[in-house]
Amino acid sequence: MLAYVGVIVVLVQGVAIGRLTSRFSENTLIFWSTVLLALSLAAWAMVPNLALLLVVLIPMSLATGVLNTVINSALTKSVYPEQVGGTLGLSASLESLSRVIAPAVAAVLLGRLGAWAPGVAGALIMVWVSSFAWRRLVVRPDPPLPTRGERVAEAGA
Repeated sequence: MLAYVGVIVVLVQGVAIGRLTSRFSENTLIFWSTVLLALSLAAWAMVPNLALLLVVLIPMSLATGVLNTVINSALTKSVYPEQVGGTLGLSASLESLSRVIAPAVAAVLLGRLGAWAPGVAGALIMVWVSSFAWRRLVVRPDPPLPTRGERVAEAGA
């Protein structure tokens, strides 16, 4: 199962991401990836058998592959060049932390509520993330950072 998801993510990041980023903005890709991930997690919660799970894992892997790649790209563009390393380091740390916390929380939900609970909880979290992404990335995106020349001019003024 993990190899199946891994192959899909590799295909997304190796083949599909270039095509997607040439057609859509990063903000749009982030928003729609969060929506697709929310829907996929909700579907995962309701899957009755392995065959359907394999189908549901395709859009889930697509959303995850696009989201991880595009978020890191957007982060590097949203900070000054001298801050890129620290920003990507913080991003990697938070991603690692989520990989520790999420399975523990999912195990508790699974044990107390049932097999559907981790998917529903993940879907609800992603609905919140989607609404945040809609407000911050689509409706009111941050203005671009000033270029180095603009920063130097501002510092001299």
